[in-house]
Amino acid sequence: MNGNPSPFEHWNWELASINSTLKKTGNMHFKMLGDLINHIPNQVSVLNENSRDEEKEMIKNRILFLNQILSEIETDLDEDPMLWYQEISNVNSKTSKFVEEQLKTVVNY
Repeated sequence: MNGNPSPFEHWNWELASINSTLKKTGNMHFKMLGDLINHIPNQVSVLNENSRDEEKEMIKNRILFLNQILSEIETDLDEDPMLWYQEISNVNSKTSKFVEEQLKTVVNY
């Protein structure tokens, strides 16, 4: 082994970084989004050749769902750091409301 992390380890690190950033916003919707993101590596790590196709499909759908949310946020907010700050730090912002509505489709709260 050459000391470089495996693709899974790198992916896991990236997700943990995203989760940490989302938790720091103080916005409960983004914290919940971060928790969902953080849970994916745990789900993936327990998959094996004996895992049911339904389990694999559920995880795949969750990843696609989260990617859709994050991609839409990124498109809406572009590269304006002030807009990012305003939208993510305000629980009543358009972006926060969007995240809340999306989360309601997969989380009961």
